Amino acid sequence: MDSFSNISRLPSGSCQLRFKRDNKKVEPVVKSLPQAIWLRNELYLNVPCRPPHYFVKIFGEDVLRPCTKIDRAGLLKDYWQVHSRSLVDRKYRPRTFASHLDAIEFVSKWLPSYNEVARLYNVEREKEFKRLIEQELKTLKPLLSCSFDKALWYRCAVSIYGANVPMYFTE
Repeated sequence: MDSFSNISRLPSGSCQLRFKRDNKKVEPVVKSLPQAIWLRNELYLNVPCRPPHYFVKIFGEDVLRPCTKIDRAGLLKDYWQVHSRSLVDRKYRPRTFASHLDAIEFVSKWLPSYNEVARLYNVEREKEFKRLIEQELKTLKPLLSCSFDKALWYRCAVSIYGANVPMYFTE
């Protein structure tokens, strides 16, 4: 059997769904794959339940962290690190600042831009999710992929900013 999200085949030939809801395991067993896909889709649509890592996280102010390191002279040096990602391809691009004010200035510009793209990405992923789970039920083939869609992220960034996607990372 191909791999369907949240569905596994049991040795008896029946299918088991595996979900966590309110930190409790929900594992109903059904006789056939079409029944399993239908029940899984009902759980996806009626209970706010989605596969893990299907959407990107909206960041908060916690992306800015104080850090301390020992320099070559053996002295403690304080700095600020921003756990940020590129707006073009969402690659992890941490930035370090010696000044807290410089770090806050960067976060105040980058964070709203990133979150705007992330919100649009999540909306588009939700539309795609609903379309794909219906297609899975019709075709009985796994179509749902929980991996990050780099092309969709780029389309979302371009739809918001046009060809001038802000470049906060210059090397």
